[in-house]
Amino acid sequence: MRKFLFRILTEHNIDHRDTRRSVKLEEVAKLANVSYEQVAAVVEIFRDEGRNFLTPPDKALEPNTVIDISHETLIRQWQRLKKWTKEEIKSATIYQRLEDTACLWNKEKWALLRTPELEYTLAWRDREKPTEQWSKRYGEHFGLAMDFLQESQNEQKREQAQAKQQRELQQEKRWQQLITNIRLIFMTVAFGLVGVAGWQWQIAEEKTQKLKLSVDAFYLQKAGAEAYYSKDYSTALKKWKTGLKQAREINDKSYEAKFLSYIGIVYQALNQNQQALDYYKKALKIQREIGDKRGIGNNLTNIGMVYQNLGQYQKAFYYYKKAVVIKREIGELSGEDTDLILNNIKHSSQANNYPKALEYFQQVLKINPEIGDEQTKTLSTK
Repeated sequence: MRKFLFRILTEHNIDHRDTRRSVKLEEVAKLANVSYEQVAAVVEIFRDEGRNFLTPPDKALEPNTVIDISHETLIRQWQRLKKWTKEEIKSATIYQRLEDTACLWNKEKWALLRTPELEYTLAWRDREKPTEQWSKRYGEHFGLAMDFLQESQNEQKREQAQAKQQRELQQEKRWQQLITNIRLIFMTVAFGLVGVAGWQWQIAEEKTQKLKLSVDAFYLQKAGAEAYYSKDYSTALKKWKTGLKQAREINDKSYEAKFLSYIGIVYQALNQNQQALDYYKKALKIQREIGDKRGIGNNLTNIGMVYQNLGQYQKAFYYYKKAVVIKREIGELSGEDTDLILNNIKHSSQANNYPKALEYFQQVLKINPEIGDEQTKTLSTK
């Protein structure tokens, strides 16, 4: 509030000098969208005896009381006020440029804002939160300016959505062409076999269909990953659930386990921990059936992370420990894996469960003696 108050009480004149600007208490309140009593409370602090930054010095504050800075020297000498004044000048300049551009746009003489000016102006709007009352100091068309800015943002979103849709269509066309080519190859080979029997043709067709679904599954895996890393979780779920269905159609256990794990990752990102656990455990069961040790190690780690997020550190450690054993066995134990275990121990320690944390730590050292860094040594002495 104090920053807002002093920014209102100063102005930049045509000679590029910062000067005082008298304002009624109720006007400041309207500009700040607060009650005049809230403004008065701040004014009282800065007009106390020994400060005298604001006037009037001793008159009771009423809504129509005129507030002013006691002396212009204060503007030049008080560094913080100089900074606030510069911020107000910068904010006013951005607004005036926005309003001028909006007026030209309204007359069909200018285009909507685009990158990077659009992002810069949106950041100003979100940071400063300008009001119509404030804008009257610098212009007359606040509603038009805000409509222009919003329409610029909407147009950018429409263009981004269209570009994304176009990329997806092009990618889909490439994959469909690849699938068509593969089918043609199989059909050519099948027709080229002299004397091929009807059942052989059926086998060839079944293999072609299976290959098509396998290629589709690969495409869905990649498309889901792109959506996930863009934080488009609904699209990621849609792609990966479709991939799961296709993996089951062709009875590809490896892909089925992968898609189950991917779906679990999305639910974990959405903080839907129970659903994440359900999918992780289904994937883990299949990975154990097919002997996919890398997948087993990764899913044990994923399950441990969910339990750690839930504050169930004992269960988290149980799965982390199993993951470390398997990853060490196949030569894929990373520093990130051990960091997860140490982080779990740290959280257990912060929960004032030092005996359990120390027990975890001692078990970790049996699995991997190289983990004994300074952080864990400190824990062991608690």
